[in-house]
Amino acid sequence: LEKSFDNFQRNTYDEYLERSSLMKEILKKRGFIEKKNDVFRLTPKGRIASKIRDVNEILMTELITDSKITENLTPSELAVIVSMFAPEREDKIEKNSDYNDKFNEKVNRAIDIAKEIKDMEIERGMDSDIRINSDIVPYVKMWAETVNTESNTILWTDIINTMLAKNIIKDEGDFFKKINYTTNILKQLQKAAPTSNMRKLAGQAIKMLQKSPVNDILLYELDYKEKDNNE
Repeated sequence: LEKSFDNFQRNTYDEYLERSSLMKEILKKRGFIEKKNDVFRLTPKGRIASKIRDVNEILMTELITDSKITENLTPSELAVIVSMFAPEREDKIEKNSDYNDKFNEKVNRAIDIAKEIKDMEIERGMDSDIRINSDIVPYVKMWAETVNTESNTILWTDIINTMLAKNIIKDEGDFFKKINYTTNILKQLQKAAPTSNMRKLAGQAIKMLQKSPVNDILLYELDYKEKDNNE
């Protein structure tokens, strides 16, 4: 649903109602709303989705409530799965990668769910905001599972150079933004996730991603902006 008043003004009322009606179909079909006494109300899944921002709320809720994904899920796996859909650019989707079988199943399952929801939106003439980037998976996993030591910067540089050589990113900033987008979504899951275990996993995943030099770059940028504002 359109959330901003600016967007509401730009569209006609009829277009707004049509989009609302189409979205209501999807929400009802996927169990996010239910009708009681002629009134639509949020289900438990709907309440989770209502707390998620900056990414497709339906998709992210489905991912963190799907038993095939959540069973024995590790913090690094959660980070990777979230990173595939963190806002950036859409890339090619490869479902066969060099991961262990169990992890590969989770990644493939997440991609299937994303494509299913995206297809539902497109079939109804909606502009889907779902972006799928599976190219990033091995590198987010590698970074998340790096032990936090003084050699972090070396590994970070190696990861960046490998991604540049494979044309997965255009510059270091692309990967840095991906990590931060992923972290922002994980912070929301810390509050919105339906189980204490999932909330704990989200917290652990954040710590695995936000380590030097990522947090050093972030602190530098914040300090730079603060000085600029003061001037």
